Amino acid sequence: MATRSLTRYLYDINIDGLAQLLEAFFNAERNRAAQNQSDLSKRWAAVKAFVFIMADVSAKAANDARLLGCLKADIAAWQTRYRNFSINPRPVRIHTLRALPAAVIEEIYALFEPESIRNPFRSKMQRWRNYCILLAMLHQGLRRGEALLLPVNSIKSGIDERTLSTRHWINVQHLFEDDDPRFCDPPSIKNAQSIRQIPISAELANIFQAFIANYRGKSPYPQLFLNSQREPLGTRGLSKIFSNCISKSFSRCTPDSY
Repeated sequence: MATRSLTRYLYDINIDGLAQLLEAFFNAERNRAAQNQSDLSKRWAAVKAFVFIMADVSAKAANDARLLGCLKADIAAWQTRYRNFSINPRPVRIHTLRALPAAVIEEIYALFEPESIRNPFRSKMQRWRNYCILLAMLHQGLRRGEALLLPVNSIKSGIDERTLSTRHWINVQHLFEDDDPRFCDPPSIKNAQSIRQIPISAELANIFQAFIANYRGKSPYPQLFLNSQREPLGTRGLSKIFSNCISKSFSRCTPDSY
């Protein structure tokens, strides 16, 4: 039936009929390619080329200049339409979650705010330290290793000459190559010469300064974030902080002494 229809449409130079047949063939082949996971692009290209060539031959055989011009325009538009059709369906793209939903952010804050009744960490130092780590990573975009490499004096401030207002920023740089006890799981940054200056709001700067002045405590180590033994917090300890409180459905937290 399809063959007789194709012959008749080519003989009558029925562009609309040919388009319907070609679309039906395209859809059938596309479904077959998806079901069988096969490449039918060469078959589609051959059928498409045959129909285009035969339509052009039939148009030239009409021996009518006006009709021939209209048919050539129709065929040219038709060819453009089908040029980018792909018989093989593209694989489904997996969309990666790039932003946390608002409900998740609220839940995280409920766990990490130092004065929250749901905060599972025992000491004031742990609560404020973990809250500052969260702010550094969530608000300032620091990676885990970068946050652990912050020195106690990483918060800088200065006067903006243009606005005459006080500006705050964080210097992110590796300063502890020879004075870092975390040999088993040291944090990393691209190289020792890498440095980033990240603007920080006055509110966050005040929170960090409050942690340093009131809760961090004294230590011979210059790193900003320390563990319960007053030594620099390592990547394993930081992973436990988040895994024990976030990955366990938020509410069932059993933090260790880190």
